[in-house]
Amino acid sequence: MKRSRAFRSHVLLPAASILFSTCASSDGRAPTARAFTILLESAPYEIDPRVAITSHGLKISQLIFCGLTRIDEKLNVIPDLAERWEIADDGRTVTFFLRSGIKFHDGQPVTARDVKFTYDTLLDERFGSRYHGVYRDKIRSVDALDDHTVRFRLHHAQAPFLADVTTGIVPAHLGGATRDARVKFESILIGSGPFKFVSRAGDDLVTLAANPHHHTGPPNLSHLSFRVVRNEVTRYLELVKGDADLVQNALSPLYLPLITSNPALHVESAPSIILTYMVFNTRSGPLADVRVRRAIAHAIDRRAIIAAKMRGNATVARAFLSDAHPFTSPDITEIPFDRDRARTLLDEAGYTLRGATRFRLTYKTSTDRFRLSIARVIAMQLREVGVEIDVRPYEFGTFFADIRKGAFEIASMQWPEFDEPDALHMLFHSSRIPTPDNPHVARFAAAWTVAHALPIVANAHGSPAAPIALPLALGVPPPADGSNRAGYLSAEVDALLATAQRTFDSATRRALYTAAERALMRDLPMLPLWHEHNIAITRRKVVGLKPQPNGKLYMLRNVALAPDAHP
Repeated sequence: MKRSRAFRSHVLLPAASILFSTCASSDGRAPTARAFTILLESAPYEIDPRVAITSHGLKISQLIFCGLTRIDEKLNVIPDLAERWEIADDGRTVTFFLRSGIKFHDGQPVTARDVKFTYDTLLDERFGSRYHGVYRDKIRSVDALDDHTVRFRLHHAQAPFLADVTTGIVPAHLGGATRDARVKFESILIGSGPFKFVSRAGDDLVTLAANPHHHTGPPNLSHLSFRVVRNEVTRYLELVKGDADLVQNALSPLYLPLITSNPALHVESAPSIILTYMVFNTRSGPLADVRVRRAIAHAIDRRAIIAAKMRGNATVARAFLSDAHPFTSPDITEIPFDRDRARTLLDEAGYTLRGATRFRLTYKTSTDRFRLSIARVIAMQLREVGVEIDVRPYEFGTFFADIRKGAFEIASMQWPEFDEPDALHMLFHSSRIPTPDNPHVARFAAAWTVAHALPIVANAHGSPAAPIALPLALGVPPPADGSNRAGYLSAEVDALLATAQRTFDSATRRALYTAAERALMRDLPMLPLWHEHNIAITRRKVVGLKPQPNGKLYMLRNVALAPDAHP
């Protein structure tokens, strides 16, 4: 019996009284009044959905391009270009049926051929997508059966697959299948989403126009302008002056008292699934011992940091999936702040005090002032238990390159894409451990065989389930990117995450992820710190804006301005 799913298309009809009538119509021409302006703290860089990797690039891409499916505000997978799908009994064949009448922004129809073209380029290593390995691991072939029917054959059953096909579909007649063609496509960005690409000024300004023919109805706002303003003070002043309409998660909570006292501004805050975490390089040194990692977890007073630095606008992370996530594990309790327990664990690990210090670690972070200030607070807290921390800020490109190469001891980062709990596979499965020669990829083949032959072992101190770094000699051409930055290896967690990928029953799948999170919180290759709230700051006249748990900007298609307002 085939599993089938079908949905009706719900059309949103914007109220005429709040249409953004002071701008030109959505025909790609320049607006006659200032576009609705969103300020970004960093550049989006590439926007083509096949290669976009930055948070802002992905968010803008999702406004221009539609996927077969999309994630709604409750983190459910719902139809987008596909109106329904069928999954074969063995879970290895998924057939999508496209909506009729949908067109790209250049007027050409969206067909199954475009879907096949998009995924064929992702599967072609020569195209150069960083997502190549992820899709190659999952998809065996893609076939256009007719104009409105496309069939995916998978290597094995994939429960998360419906969330994997949210990737935007590009037109076969324009998208290009080579790296050079990809660069050209980045200058036109023809999609089928609720907004159309209009223009771009370097990496600092992207302008979009409403797509009046979108299958859910036209957006309320006729034009959007994404402007990069790297200085936080300047972003705040632009809002105050009325030169911008929205800043989301790009002003530190320290500005909130000023903002809430300003009658022209409005704050919307909502819980999120975005995870701020500390990653440990478990390959060598003190951090190879799980007791040291647990001691660090006990020594950090996360509640105090949230209260002082974030004005309470975050939730302490009990595990990796937040309480706002459908797959949260409510029975897992948070690691408590306990300096005495931290000192005991460090003593047990053999790191006794020598004067005021047990050992030193380097803590890498970005140059963002807010993140740097938090890193310094954490360093002071760790110093209280004898761990001396050298905080080193880096420009983000350098910082991230070091993390990918494994050139770090401790670092703090954010992971925004926890829509699907299979993200745990990307972060912790042993096949995702990067090699120094190629940080985009992971060990596989022989390394995989060894990993699954290993029992849950003890380290030199007898601690259970300690991560193991495989010899570099085992590295061979891999299946996916190297997202397992900690170098974590656990046959137990590998098995749980691999089984969850192949399990369609929701209750069973939830139990598998709960078991995986319990093991991860025992081993602590990463320390989940907190889930920061999504904080959207707008001009008071903006209506209909509700921050999504994943921080994405699809809600902009429903945003409008109150009557008599204009940007």
